Amino acid sequence: LPHFHAVSFISDFKQGTCLNFNQVKYCDDLGITAQSASRLFIFSGLTSSLARILSGKLCNNPKINPVFVYQSSLFIGGVCVLLLPMATTYWALVAFSSAFGISDGIFITTQCYILLSCVDKERATASFCILNLLYSFSVATGGPIAGEIIPTK
Repeated sequence: LPHFHAVSFISDFKQGTCLNFNQVKYCDDLGITAQSASRLFIFSGLTSSLARILSGKLCNNPKINPVFVYQSSLFIGGVCVLLLPMATTYWALVAFSSAFGISDGIFITTQCYILLSCVDKERATASFCILNLLYSFSVATGGPIAGEIIPTK
């Protein structure tokens, strides 16, 4: 279980706010207006919400291993980030935001599902609290680190 928390912390930091700040800067570099760039977060949020619901239903299927679903979400997110430099139009960025939102939604849902299924019922509350504690560190530090990484004009 401690290994799961360590991997979870690293994944949360990697998947956190740094990409969102860079995405806005990337849109600015491509000449996409701020209003259009802000709509990308809507696509990401909607697909993330839908993916959370569907991946929860998927993980309830006894024939499907939730760890493979979790790993596929990290793979999808990695492929999205690798292909981001090729996205030079607004609609390509919409496709990126949607795919990355799906990855994020599956990641969050399966992370909690795996955590709560690998401990007994007496420890489920404590393990979920530890996960959220570690997640809060990554979320709290992600924004300031991203702010330091992104060059200002």
